[in-house]
Amino acid sequence: MNKASLIGVRAALASYAAFALVACGGGGGYVAPAPPPPSVPLPAATYTVGGMVSGLEGSGLVLANGSDNLPISANGAFAFATEIAAGTAYNVTSAKQPADPSQTCVVTNGSGKVGATNVTNVSVVCTTGVANANLNGTFKMARYSFVPNGIGDVGDLVSVTFDGAGKFSGTGVHNYGGRLSSDSVSGTYTIAADGTLDITLPGDISLPASTMTGWLSANGKTFVASQTSPSFHPSVLLGIKQGQSNFSNADLIGIYKVVSFSSHSSSIILVTPAICRPSLSTVRATLVGPTFRTRVEQLPSPASSLEHTQSQRTAR
Repeated sequence: MNKASLIGVRAALASYAAFALVACGGGGGYVAPAPPPPSVPLPAATYTVGGMVSGLEGSGLVLANGSDNLPISANGAFAFATEIAAGTAYNVTSAKQPADPSQTCVVTNGSGKVGATNVTNVSVVCTTGVANANLNGTFKMARYSFVPNGIGDVGDLVSVTFDGAGKFSGTGVHNYGGRLSSDSVSGTYTIAADGTLDITLPGDISLPASTMTGWLSANGKTFVASQTSPSFHPSVLLGIKQGQSNFSNADLIGIYKVVSFSSHSSSIILVTPAICRPSLSTVRATLVGPTFRTRVEQLPSPASSLEHTQSQRTAR
């Protein structure tokens, strides 16, 4: 190869090398590829909470699941607008009861945790002719019973909360003939439009479960009930709503239903306004055979007395 040919070959090789360096981005070595973008987690699946409403005749019913309120205007299926994630707890309640006519709507299957599907089994049943919403809040209940099985007298002091929809629950201290115990209590109740109260209490080691009948006061803060069924032994129940203060004699006025109790009978007696006057100081009541005798001491007027034949006596 002559000299001219050799120079041409070298020039061609140099041009190719320069082209190769440009095409490969220079001679700086290996360049790693850029990392992939971080993965974005998928949003958690959410589900609705709902069920069925039946028996609704009035207007104004509002259901609640926490802070999520849902007005209900008709019977049928319902679901809250806010969906919640799987594993989240829910608690459906009747936030407002319907009126015109007045009804009580009771929620069942209303609490739990959301699974991997919509909740559709919450049941809301509305009943006309009862006024359960008038009994709500925390009460102290005192119950006194006679059990002729060796235990003798039984006294209970119970703190319970009424939900305004026919259920109550709380804790109680029980005195079984001088032996004390405590446990949780729960039960149901129904109030008619005239204030008549039927309250079902759970059974325990001395008393079977039973329903007692009585009345709720007009302001919804006091109730009395008596066991008047011949199938059960005598028992009386008194409930007072917590939070009252500054009472005076003037607060005892009007028509009252009074429950009396002894080891021989349980009865319900009507006390008229003539007895419960603002000047009333004390009332002492004694059950003597078939006669209910009440002695009323008034200040400053002289004491008077009243005898009322007990027509609703139930023998033990």
